[in-house]
Amino acid sequence: MKTEKRAQTVLTTLLILVGIPMVAATQTASFKPLGIIHSSNPKNCTYVISTDGLTVLGSVLDEESGYKVQQWQYDTTSIVPISFQPDQEYRVLAMSGDTSVVVGFVTAATGIEAFVFKNNRMTYLGGLDTDSKPVLSSSNPNVYSLATAVSNDGSVVVGHYFASGIGQRAFRWQNGRMTDLGTIPGEPEGCQSFATDVSADGSLVVGSFFGSKGHQAFLWQNGTMAGLGYLIDSSYKPESHAAAIAANGSVVVGHGTTFKGRRACRWDNTGISVLRASESIGEDHLSEAIDVSADGSVIVGHYLSSGRSGVFIWDAANGMRDLSDLLKDDYKLELKGWRLDKVFAVSGDGKAIVGGGSDPEDVPQAWLITIS
Repeated sequence: MKTEKRAQTVLTTLLILVGIPMVAATQTASFKPLGIIHSSNPKNCTYVISTDGLTVLGSVLDEESGYKVQQWQYDTTSIVPISFQPDQEYRVLAMSGDTSVVVGFVTAATGIEAFVFKNNRMTYLGGLDTDSKPVLSSSNPNVYSLATAVSNDGSVVVGHYFASGIGQRAFRWQNGRMTDLGTIPGEPEGCQSFATDVSADGSLVVGSFFGSKGHQAFLWQNGTMAGLGYLIDSSYKPESHAAAIAANGSVVVGHGTTFKGRRACRWDNTGISVLRASESIGEDHLSEAIDVSADGSVIVGHYLSSGRSGVFIWDAANGMRDLSDLLKDDYKLELKGWRLDKVFAVSGDGKAIVGGGSDPEDVPQAWLITIS
């Protein structure tokens, strides 16, 4: 659930992977490659997963084939072209729990604009001007907005827009209206912010705020934005960023800076805490939490430790574990030749994880892992 910059005209491929049949090495874990993702740069690829873990939706840069949009169904191995609108680059950043609503942004001649795709209909969200008045790309070619997350029923969308003279600002969109989320009390009104995720019912929004004390994670509720604090004293100009919120609103995950570097962390009703690492990862590491299950019990992210990098999965009982090691040690499932580099999302039940990496031929591919 990430800030993007305007790019040259490129190809974006949408993949909808529905009802994926799993070939399990054991009864409790499985690994499924999702096909070549056509780019070694993970910034050019995004994947999101449904609440039940059965549907994956992806936007992929293809530098060779030209622009097209595809639907890929594994049950028939067919590739069926689908189209939003020709000659435009769409990036999907989130979908509703039941997969009926898709949000993201489109890059076109008129600018970069947030969209909502529902019932086979595209709605462009435009942006806001410096007076918080709506601005649409049809009337202003300089519109810039991204939709980064959507509520479970698809009625609430969050993201950020660009306001001239201010910069990027977090928004919440509902009933056809975009609303600026404001600032943390005590901070100047002109500070920048962006929203990264929203709770299932749409009432809670998280993201990052750029204020006088540095970059700080925020939680927005009932019209008020509150800072979530830091891992170390604010006098040291630390940073904290919120990447995702549990569907039930109980846990926020992201990362914060410490005197040893960036660490994955979580916020709950007791405050902020670093995610405890297992011995295989070690305490001397850098890490970021990317997504969290619906009840907050499972967290996924990336880490770098002693020259080793990978994807981690966290729970309270076991701490942060390397995902490849977990599959090998607990499920006897070895990913021979595979390197797991990036994680995009985890399903609501915490049992399906989608990410990217390299196959035994060192070709970039997306993958889906299920654990039960």
